[in-house]
This record gives sequence, structure tokens and C-alpha cells, in this order.
Amino acid sequence: MSTEPGSHRIGLEKIRCKTKEKKQLVCVIAAVLVLASLAGAIWLYHSRKPSIPDATRPPMVVFDQSKNQLWSLWDTGFAGFSRAALALRDNGYIVAETYQPLTDTLSTMNRGDVLVLGISYYKGYTSEEVEGVVSFVERGGGVLLMSEHDNFYNNIFIQNQIAHRFGIHFTGDHILDEENSEISPNADWIYVRSPELGVEKAVFYTANWIDYNGSADFDPFIRTYSTSTPEEAVVGARKEVGKGRLVAVTDTEFFWNGDDQMGIRSLDNEEMFLKIIDWLSGTGDRRYGHGIRTDFTLFTGDQTVEVEIELDEKFRVEVEGGSASPTSFQGPGTFTMSVDVKSDGHCILYSESSWLKIMFFSHEAAGGISVVIDERHGARGVDAGPSGLYGFAEALRRGGLAVYSKTGSIDPEMYDIVVLATPLGDIPSSHAEEYANFRKVVLLNDEYNNMSEELNLVSFLQEMGLDTVSKAPINEVARLYGLDFPPVLLSGPASGFGTNLRLPVSGPGWEAKVYRGGVIYNSTPMHTALPPEGVWGDVEPFYLIGVGIRQEYDPEKDAARPAVGAWSDSVFAFASAYPVANAHLSENTGLVDFLLEWSFQE
Repeated sequence: MSTEPGSHRIGLEKIRCKTKEKKQLVCVIAAVLVLASLAGAIWLYHSRKPSIPDATRPPMVVFDQSKNQLWSLWDTGFAGFSRAALALRDNGYIVAETYQPLTDTLSTMNRGDVLVLGISYYKGYTSEEVEGVVSFVERGGGVLLMSEHDNFYNNIFIQNQIAHRFGIHFTGDHILDEENSEISPNADWIYVRSPELGVEKAVFYTANWIDYNGSADFDPFIRTYSTSTPEEAVVGARKEVGKGRLVAVTDTEFFWNGDDQMGIRSLDNEEMFLKIIDWLSGTGDRRYGHGIRTDFTLFTGDQTVEVEIELDEKFRVEVEGGSASPTSFQGPGTFTMSVDVKSDGHCILYSESSWLKIMFFSHEAAGGISVVIDERHGARGVDAGPSGLYGFAEALRRGGLAVYSKTGSIDPEMYDIVVLATPLGDIPSSHAEEYANFRKVVLLNDEYNNMSEELNLVSFLQEMGLDTVSKAPINEVARLYGLDFPPVLLSGPASGFGTNLRLPVSGPGWEAKVYRGGVIYNSTPMHTALPPEGVWGDVEPFYLIGVGIRQEYDPEKDAARPAVGAWSDSVFAFASAYPVANAHLSENTGLVDFLLEWSFQE
């Protein structure tokens, strides 16, 4: 892309470069305003030294993975939580998974943040972790503690380590309801309700029930119907503790991706899930940025930046890293403000009901090459959470690139490189074809589950008419380059679920660590990054390993030492976004350095 002076049009956004003392970036941002509370100054997460933020920010929902929990936010398969991640983002939350020690995660969370503790593969909590969770709730955090039926993977015993500290007990016993149940012939896919949440009917799948000893401190806010056994069983209980809140539920599959008969898309399941999170975070009906659509969420600027904004009410402006003029606007209308960029920072526009954030870097691009992080299609963006890419964007800028992040339309003529990281939503074929017009493309994607027809569980679901087909939206783009991200888990002797899922991957002169990594198939010759000898790509869903399925290499089905990274002059693909996430960037600098070198190659 040329960086010579000129004028370029990109839909609603325009970039103008002047030869005199300054460069100007003009972008239009349509702000759809909804009720929200002032969130204040944004916490800029510095990937190399995470710290507790001093200022408020949108509430963060963090799914703990330190115990190898079974379901993942980035999993777009039938048993993944990717639809829940999209729903949370649409409702103004920062959404993250973290693989750090639980105590480290808790130290970075604020009042109003929510920690989700799902079921693990036989890994319990230490006493320090249990007390850390209690302390987090007491100081204003929210915790969603989930269990499952029959104590599989020892989940009842493990989750009760925390539940008992709050005065409740997961029984692990099945609930049956032949009259008020879903399609299961076993009458254990039961209908539940919550008048307290205004939810008429959701469905839990083979749930157990909660014994809270009739304590007045607990609100048994989710129950089964009177036709169940036991009658009107408590499947969800909540409690206020200190300044924070706890919710315990007895099913994790009610917000699986599933299909319209099972999971978050069935009945009122999504509404129930979101209202649980809202109650835990204390947001109620308020939203932090919900409905606000920024065209740029991050850009590299030089001296004066002009930003054009559409608004419906009175807004004020706060800037860190520069100054703004004017500092207030009275809507409705379209307005322009100038920001004098002195250093890395951000611009926040806020009213009584909404706020909008734009982050920026000072211009240090030596090579005149620009990269845009594509936040469309539910892809990972530059947010401040452990899974966000702010630290990655900062590293690229410090390496000599001008970095942008967009949620709106992207013109390939305006940028040299595009980054697409784990898109969770569908990518229309017309959008996918646009990527071939960039000089270079970076594709990052996380492992997703496979529902093989050979498994009894899958056969059972398919016989009842459920759609168990798994797909990765990123493959709409990958196929343009002869690449495929299959539903295959990187596995090996040292990656057992009772210990950890972290494995090293080596490229020329660098090594990256991946957690629950995937693999890449390339139909055209490319350079590849490989795991160690003895590692394979396993086609079985990881959460079924240990339940009649052994975790071992099957030469007839599995891939021996498959590629995790593949690249040519025009594309770099890697089957994990874990190495470039804020929380893990510092241990994967070799991969980032390689990407920078690759970016400057013709």
C-alpha cells in the first residue's frame, strides 16, 4: 500500500495524508445509543506486565481454563460456548478465557467482573484458590459455579470444594420429569423456569439438584416443575456475599452452541444465561456500550487526528495521551473533533446513558507498512481482557507497523496486511473473497470440537434430529489459500487432561506455546511449524477422552505430527490464537518477531 500523500475513500471513513506538519485520520463512527452507565477511563492492558486496573472499565466475563475445563469460548462446535461469547460481547462485556493460575486471574479482576468456573477433567482446587474465590466475591466480584450430573470427571466433588464454603451442596443426583421434558426419551432433559428472572421456560440437560438446607441467605431462583422428581427441584441458587454475588447452577450444556433443540438457541436459554451474568455483574438492565458500533477501535495517528462522530445526545470527551477540541457536543447530529496525539492513549466519549472508546498509538511506523486487525464476524479484537489483542497490536506497532483495528468495512487498498483471529460468527463468501486482495493475510484460529458419527453420544443426538456438524468460520477465508482448520485437537503423551494441554510448536528460529491447540492441513506446499515428535492430531472430542475413549494415537484416524502453523509469502496461518493473547504474549515473543520479519518481506 502506498503511503504517499493523497486522499482515499473507505465507505464512511476517509484517510487523508498531508505533506506538511501533520497527518490526519478521519473516521466516521455511528453510535447506536442504549442505556448504559458511565464506565470512565479505559484500562489499557499492557501485555508484558498485567496489573489491577486503577480505573473502571466495562465488566469482564472470564471463563477459567486453569483446570482444563471441558468447554471453550472459542469452540464453534456443537459442544462449544462460542455463541455465548458472541451474546456477551453484544451485551457490552469484555469476554475472555484464561489459562493462568486461578489466583493470578483473580488478582486482575475488579468489582463487577464475573468469573465462570466450569467443570474440569479431574483437577481440583487448592485451599488458596478456594479462599481466593471467596475473597473475590466478598470484595465485589461475581462467580458462576457450574456442576453436572453423576459426578463424571469427579465434578461434583471438585465444585463442592467451593460450594461448601458458601453453604450449598451439589448432590449429583439426576432429575427426571416425564411430563415437562424435551426430546430426550429418558425424561432427563428437563424444563426449568425462573419467575425471578422473568424466564418462562428453559431446558437443562441431565441436571442434578442443589441442597441449600433451606438457608434464608439463598434465593432458589431456578426450579423444575412440580411434575419432576424430586418435585420443584432447585437447579439454580444465588446469594449475595459481602459486596459480591454467587450463582450455582447444575447444568453446563444449557448454553452449549448446540442447535435449536439443545443449547443456548433453544427456548429461553440465552435469555436465562445473560440475565444470570447481568445479575452477577450488577449491571441489571444497564449496558456498557451495547449497540455502539465504532468503525475504528484502534488506529495509529501522527499529531492531529480528526474524528467524525454521529450522536443523538450530549456527549463529553476525555483524552489520555493528548488533548481534544471541542470537549463536548450536543446532539443529535454529526460532529468533528480534533485530537492532538502526543503519546499512546485513548479517547472516550460519554453521556449519561452510553460511552464509546477509541484507542490510539503515536505514529512510529518506520517501514510505512500498515496492518488492520479485523474485528468483524465476532473475531478477537484489541480489548483489555486476557484473551484480547491489545498487547499484540502494541508489539506490532513497536516493531515498525502502523496498526489499525476495525469493526466496519475494510478496503484492502488502504492496508497492507489484515489479521483475522478466531472469528466466531459466519463469514459471507463475498466478505471472504475480499481477503485475497490484501498483500498479506494472518489467520489465527483455535481448536473446535468434532462430533464424529462413530460416537454413541453423537448417534444418539442425530437420531433425535439434532444437527451436530462442526465448522470453523475462518475456513471460508483459509480455503482461498489451500488451507483448512479441521476439528482436530493437538495431543501428545505430555498433554493429558489430568495435567495440562500446553505443547510447544517450533518454527525456524522460534518456538511458541499453545494451549488446546488445533492443526492445519495445507493442500499446497508451504513452510510449516511443527509440534515435537510423538505428538498427534486427535479427531475425538477432548471431553469424551476417559469415557470409553483412550487418549492415544490411532494411525487409521489421527494425524501424525501435524502442522500447527503454515505460511507462504502471502499468508500466515496458525491453529491457535493463544500465543498472541494479552495474557501469554510475553512468553511467545519469538513468534511475534517472526511475524514482524515476515510482514516486511516482499
